[in-house]
Amino acid sequence: MRLSIISAIAILVAKTTAKCLSEPCVETADLEKRQWGGGQWGGGQWGNGGFGGGNGGFGGGAGGQKSINDYKRVQVSGRDIHVYAPSNLAAKSPLLLSLHGMDQDPNYQQSNTHWETLADTEGFVVVYPRGGTGMSTWDIQGDKDTKWVLQIIDQMAKDYDIDRNRVYLSGFSMGGMFTYHAMSKIGDKIAAFAPCSGPNVFGASKAMRPVPIFHVHGTNDDVLNYNQVEGFLKNYRDQFHCPSQADVKNNYPNQENPNGTLYSWGPCDQGVYIKHLKLVGRGHSPSKADIGDIWNFVKEYSLDGKAGGNTGGNGGNTGGNGGNTGGNGGNTGGNNTCWSKSLGYPCCTSKSTVIFTDSNGQWGIENGNWCGKPNSNNKNCWAKSLGYNCCSTSSCRTAQFSDADGQWDVENGNWCGITTSNVLC
Repeated sequence: MRLSIISAIAILVAKTTAKCLSEPCVETADLEKRQWGGGQWGGGQWGNGGFGGGNGGFGGGAGGQKSINDYKRVQVSGRDIHVYAPSNLAAKSPLLLSLHGMDQDPNYQQSNTHWETLADTEGFVVVYPRGGTGMSTWDIQGDKDTKWVLQIIDQMAKDYDIDRNRVYLSGFSMGGMFTYHAMSKIGDKIAAFAPCSGPNVFGASKAMRPVPIFHVHGTNDDVLNYNQVEGFLKNYRDQFHCPSQADVKNNYPNQENPNGTLYSWGPCDQGVYIKHLKLVGRGHSPSKADIGDIWNFVKEYSLDGKAGGNTGGNGGNTGGNGGNTGGNGGNTGGNNTCWSKSLGYPCCTSKSTVIFTDSNGQWGIENGNWCGKPNSNNKNCWAKSLGYNCCSTSSCRTAQFSDADGQWDVENGNWCGITTSNVLC
């Protein structure tokens, strides 16, 4: 299947006039339609245009705003990225990557989104990478480009001392498809994901972990038709055990569309949310009007626990000043022996989120591998030190939320800590 699809893409590429393959490139929102032919790729499931084309968009930069020429052009492993960092950038600031669509380039993506306008006020680094083939496509099945994204993160950590726990990935069209694909490959390196107009034509991936998702899509998208969105997002809602019913906000005031609808599912596993911004009349185009909504969502998340909170309060989901569960510290008691080494796994070196609890202890993920959480392989009530009881063993437990302290369920209307004495449902 993979070879046949790639061969089809190669034939289409050969028949299509390449655009924006070298600097400078100025492209408008009414991109040339790129036909995918009949059947699955054509006028049926995915619409009439290509990954990056489409009609009816709203893009285009406004006068007086920065252009791609105001970005620093850097090469990472021989490929171009364009970087913007505010002049007063603090150490350990977030990083956001914004990926263009097929047969587009960083100039087009930047001129339509202008992430630097938020970077200046919010204090983060923006990177617009360039797709890696002659048609500026992304590897949405393999690991070539996900490995490259990790190299970009490494470079930004070296150049700007960015916070590796707050790296966010957003992409338009095929860049959005890559955003979904990255959940299955580097989901442990990206704190939150914001795909735009880009459900993956290869289907929903199996995410490495429950990840926060903010999906933007217009109802007039004639390239990746809107009627595919609900079924596609349901795959992730099912994976993350999200509530079946969404919280719906009608007349949501997107900057260019006062009649948007925001759907929110959550909290899902590990406290994440999946949100979808439906924009009536929007075609297939990235837009600066969306970046505020995207940023307000992704900035709430960090790999070492939520940076903010979707449900209010200064301490995250359950209040308090010590993080998502209101504590001021981590697990207490026990010793620092690396119990998981005897099982062939290292112990976690950072305060990573607990992903799984079994009879051995609590497990996290670091560098793509399982790691044991120190001090967690005991049956004492670690949640006591945080002001909560541990869950009773009278019934099996479902982890409603996970953070660096452990996994949490609800009992008698209060949070309770899951221990190695509990059996997971």
